Amino acid sequence: MVQGVVAAKEPRGLDQAIQLLREAVALDANLWEARYDLGVVLARAGDLAGAEDALVTAAKADPDAEDVALALAEVRQRRGEHKTAADGLGDFIEAHPAAVAARTLYVACLRDAGRLDKAIAEAREVLVRKPGDASALAELALSHLAKGERDTATLLAKQAIDSDAPQRRRVARNRDDRIGPW
Repeated sequence: MVQGVVAAKEPRGLDQAIQLLREAVALDANLWEARYDLGVVLARAGDLAGAEDALVTAAKADPDAEDVALALAEVRQRRGEHKTAADGLGDFIEAHPAAVAARTLYVACLRDAGRLDKAIAEAREVLVRKPGDASALAELALSHLAKGERDTATLLAKQAIDSDAPQRRRVARNRDDRIGPW
């Protein structure tokens, strides 16, 4: 499994990574991490159906893994299965109400599925749990824009940009403080 993850990081290592991760899954069918990694690598390679299968199995093996729930929803979004993605994340956040990243992606899935009022309500719930979250504000702006509420969307987009500015400054400052090539 580790070799598969390492191979996936190589510029031309996707095929080898897929092969190694499939071997890891064959050796230990209960290794949800290998199924998750396989799903992510298959998605990167463009095999969205295979990625979804691997991620569904990983989610069954560890239903509490937020990374798996996120990856599965993202694959379903890429496949155009917005309602299925939203339903899956809805179930996950019902069981894990503090999962802010999953709830934020849930907003995007709801918006893409045309459930705008629910998307807006969930974006507000993210902001209750994590005030000023730039991603939640951006998703809220996009939901209002989809409803045709341009002025509200513009104000929320500006707020998202403004709330993200301190984070961008911290990242830039930390980047300047690093020593070495990493």
